Amino acid sequence: MEIDYKTIFSKFLKILPFVNSGIIFQDQKHILYYSEKWDINSDLNDIMDPWLGLKPAIIKFSGQKYNMRLFSEERLVASSIRANGHIIGIKDNEITILTHIESDGIIPFVIRELFNVVDAIRTNKPYLSESCRPILEEKNEQIEFKKKMSENIDDLNLIEIDQGVPFTARLMAYYRTLEAKQSRPLLIDPYAERLAGDISSFLNHHIRYTEMDYPIVRSHYLEENLLSKWCFTQKTSQIVILGAGLDSRGYRFKPLKANSHTIFEIDLAPVINYKQVILANEQPLCKLIRISADLSQSNWDSKLIKKDFSIEIPTFWLLEGLVYYIERKKVEQLLKQIASYSNPNCRIFIDIMHKSRWFSSMDNSNSKTEDPFAKHLKWGLNIKEITPFFSNLGWDVSYEFADEYDMGRNVGQKAMVFVSGKIL
Repeated sequence: MEIDYKTIFSKFLKILPFVNSGIIFQDQKHILYYSEKWDINSDLNDIMDPWLGLKPAIIKFSGQKYNMRLFSEERLVASSIRANGHIIGIKDNEITILTHIESDGIIPFVIRELFNVVDAIRTNKPYLSESCRPILEEKNEQIEFKKKMSENIDDLNLIEIDQGVPFTARLMAYYRTLEAKQSRPLLIDPYAERLAGDISSFLNHHIRYTEMDYPIVRSHYLEENLLSKWCFTQKTSQIVILGAGLDSRGYRFKPLKANSHTIFEIDLAPVINYKQVILANEQPLCKLIRISADLSQSNWDSKLIKKDFSIEIPTFWLLEGLVYYIERKKVEQLLKQIASYSNPNCRIFIDIMHKSRWFSSMDNSNSKTEDPFAKHLKWGLNIKEITPFFSNLGWDVSYEFADEYDMGRNVGQKAMVFVSGKIL
């Protein structure tokens, strides 16, 4: 039976919409199929010669330069110097597939699906994506092929992080995975392990990251002391999670089923794409809208409004584990913007660094502690500065040290502060 390359590749493109185009050829010469958007003939030698020679190099595609980032006999990853996407390729003894994906596309997902495309071509069987693939008996030859093609997948995970899915986001999901295994967990996230992915190779070399109680204590405090009450008392509300990362409350936080709530998750495009693929087959507990935006830029609010956010509806703004990674001036602008979209029924939660704990002087970067996250922290406030800081930006807040809600966990001695309040 003749292989229907067009149907196979069309299904592949439907599963991963951030793939722009691709080509399938045999023996590095005979083209079997290429998508309409990619006439690769003029670029083929520029891509294949460095790959076949296993020489790290800059390759050219459509007149633009791409850096070789990962290459072996079976795999190729090259990224545009000008952030115009990536070239992804895999090959075996007969079949080679090259694809071009968007700059915020998720490289490991493309690689894994390409394995399945090659399987379908080699066996002349219907193409099934990884997300809907049933458990099938496979010949030893096929199993060995998959095993060989999947080697060093950690390299792909590291590239994925480097592409824009912050490692801290996956690390937070990893901590939630560990928490569920505690004898008395403060929260249980059934989606955390999938969202975290395999970060074992990193943790093996960075043991200091393997334990951290603070984000778990923070989430427990927020859910038990603030969000539960909000969900049960507000008949209709909006919950806006800024810098949502790999948060899964929309799927696991049961109080959301009470009344009518809409969650808006805002984060960078790679994070949004990653979550949409990982949780594609899951049903949220309430209406959930994801928005790709950079919160350090001032135009994020226009994207929120376009997604049917209403100033008239009570809104709970969550800035959890976010602001100390952003420059202070940009945070001030962010809080002013939030205030302008808030009515008296709106609330805010934000956690901040206690300045005296982390820095002896904000002007001396060498005064930071040896904490593994310290090098990423931008600013903090002393206790007496909190009320006037937020008041000047339009907020009436109260605050408490995280230690007061530590549930016997280690959150550092007066290192972090929980701030919550309403519009002035």
